Parts: sequence; structure tokens; C-alpha cells
Amino acid sequence: MIKTIFTESDKEIKLSNAAAFLYIYKNQFGKEPLKDIAELTKAFQNQEEELDQMELMKSFDLEVLYNLAWSLAKTADRKTEEPMDFYLKYDDFKPLDHALDIINLAVSSLTGSFEVEDSQEQSEKN
Repeated sequence: MIKTIFTESDKEIKLSNAAAFLYIYKNQFGKEPLKDIAELTKAFQNQEEELDQMELMKSFDLEVLYNLAWSLAKTADRKTEEPMDFYLKYDDFKPLDHALDIINLAVSSLTGSFEVEDSQEQSEKN
């Protein structure tokens, strides 16, 4: 699946959850993507109220979110620049603003039966 997100200046970034994402992540960052995905998923699931971004950022390594976003972008477009150049090109891209999309795409590269919801969506369902 390809998901298009937009930066604050409406630049388009395509993200893909194809299985190649796992290989791209591990090859680029030398880390096990499943552990990093689990860390982020846990941080977002532990939020009981509306997400407070400062508190949320304290609960996980923000670099993991940036690495996941870049890997999903690289999976969508093999011509995507290296991470530093990518983030300089999209200097107004804020991965935290798209965290749930990023996490859900990463998780859905493994299984389609799991989704992280924000606390407001959870309370509306109950």
C-alpha cells in the first residue's frame, strides 16, 4: 500500500508498507526494525488521554520514528535521498505529526490485523 502524506508546505511524500521496508530499514540503520516498531507502538498505546507531544517524545527515541519514516519513503521510491539529504529536502516534514500513519504502515508491512489508534478515536468507540 502507498500512502501520501504532506509537509507543512504541501510537499508530497509517498510512503510504502511493502515487505522490502524491513530490509531497507535494517540495511540502512543496522537495527532490528521489529524492536523499534514495538517500542513506538508501546509508547503510543500507553497514552491514556489526548496525546501530549512533549510527554510522548520522552517515552521513546524520536530517531526511531524518523528512521521508520525514511525507510517507508525509500520503499515507495528507490530514488529517495539518504536520510540527511531527505530531511534537508523536506525541511518542514514533521514525522511526529504523522506518527500514527508511520507506525501503522510499518506494522501493516507485517500484518493487516493491528492498528494503533489515538486516544480520542478509542474514547469515541467506547
